[in-house]
Amino acid sequence: MLRKKLLVLLKPMTIYPPKLADGFSRIRNPLRKNLGFSNLSALGFLFGGRYETMSQLHRRDWTFSVRNIVSTSFNFSDIPMASLGCQYPWIDIFREKTVLQFLNHLDSRVKVHKEAVKFCEDILRRKSIDWVPVLRDSVSEPICDVDMVITIGGDGTILHASHFVDDTIPLLGVNSDPTQDEEVEKFNDSFDASRSTGYLCAATVSNFEQVLDDILEGCKEPHELSRVGIRVNNHILSKCGLNDILISHPCPASVSRFSFKIMACGEPISPMVNSRSSGLRVSSAAGSTAAMLSAGGFQMSVSSQDLQYMVREPILSRASNASLMHGFIKSGQSMHVTWYNEDGIIYIDGSHVKHSVRHGDTIEISCKAPPLKVFLRQPSLA
Repeated sequence: MLRKKLLVLLKPMTIYPPKLADGFSRIRNPLRKNLGFSNLSALGFLFGGRYETMSQLHRRDWTFSVRNIVSTSFNFSDIPMASLGCQYPWIDIFREKTVLQFLNHLDSRVKVHKEAVKFCEDILRRKSIDWVPVLRDSVSEPICDVDMVITIGGDGTILHASHFVDDTIPLLGVNSDPTQDEEVEKFNDSFDASRSTGYLCAATVSNFEQVLDDILEGCKEPHELSRVGIRVNNHILSKCGLNDILISHPCPASVSRFSFKIMACGEPISPMVNSRSSGLRVSSAAGSTAAMLSAGGFQMSVSSQDLQYMVREPILSRASNASLMHGFIKSGQSMHVTWYNEDGIIYIDGSHVKHSVRHGDTIEISCKAPPLKVFLRQPSLA
């Protein structure tokens, strides 16, 4: 039996990644040539948390252990407030108990995640598999010739990985730091202590080895999740949405102007709807529990191939249009959107991946994108 190979990908903590020349907001990979990434036959492995700069990692030999690149954090309560306050008056802000609690909470999150990384690393070393770590930022091209991608972090880490895999590569998500209800309640009056929902994560630290063994032994199969496919002016975008897409004006306070209709077999099956609103959101079945549900949409079976759409905060000039502001795009159908603002943006699975559109651009939305294979936590999710 051939040994499986793992590729370790580290999730960045940068908030504003730079924009790429191709219109997508991603960080290019300065290490790809050095790593020979395109030739790797590996099983992807995504870690949440980045603790070194790209230049530091560039100087490293990529045979390093993951524990060597996770920095040692410190306890913010150890800061000598009195002495610092004398030299730096601005440090008085850290005297506030709430601020210290929040900083210590963030520090704890890093420690918990680091422990999860080490725990999973130790398990992987005991298996008959090979693995190599790579920064998540390093991935700027489709991952190919891999057996599986494992993500450690939360749903956001899975979303990131999904943008680089096709329908042949399954994903296994490990939630490294699940929300603890007692912590949320404890700090409720000070700050929000909730973390990633982990809806798409099949494992946590407590059951990672068992889930991994079941997969490696062929006892657990992935489910196929529909994704949102996008064409702009008949050009297929390389990124598709696992959760949802949002089309809107770049300024959230501005009105988004567009029209749309539902098509099937090249013919319209709905009237043309002219919209002035805050934008248009389209979600997959898997993404129907996220922003769509919060906005008043419906939770769908995660195995459904349909898409759900909702016009955000529409300005209704005709009562007859109200029923058309929220609906479904069935399998075999597509939504055709014409954009009328000077500028617009298609946000894919959040704010980090986006594509610009201009006045007169046409956007086709459907479930024609390759589905994604994901190992799910509970059979009920399917």
